[in-house]
Amino acid sequence: MILFFSVLCFFYGVFLLWLRKGMKPAHQPVDDEHPVKSPSVSVVIAARNEEENIGPLLDHLVGQNYPSDLLDITIADDNSSDGTGGIIENYSQRDSRVRHLAIDDSPGDWSPKMWALSKAVKTSGGEILLFTDADCTMGPDW
Repeated sequence: MILFFSVLCFFYGVFLLWLRKGMKPAHQPVDDEHPVKSPSVSVVIAARNEEENIGPLLDHLVGQNYPSDLLDITIADDNSSDGTGGIIENYSQRDSRVRHLAIDDSPGDWSPKMWALSKAVKTSGGEILLFTDADCTMGPDW
């Protein structure tokens, strides 16, 4: 019985070493000869009647500590009846990373929000897509 447990412990230890060898660090160290390129990121938002929230959200998004040339923000204005569209348009004129996509209606078999998000995704070009809501805020390292 002791021999069985000894062999079992040995193979378990070998298995753990094998697992550890296969694990790679999440962040590869950067050296001068082979710098790691950051991926392009598209932030996608669907907003309907978010006049109170859209400005602070855009302030947080355009203030991100991420390379400006690798970040774009697409906001699908989902048939808003307040000043949401005007605020988004104002930001898009000031910052080329912000894209205003006006959505007037959606097909009957789609929810309006899902339709707006699908249209925004099609116009986004980032390697990574980040989704958030118009009433969210985030820190500069989000």
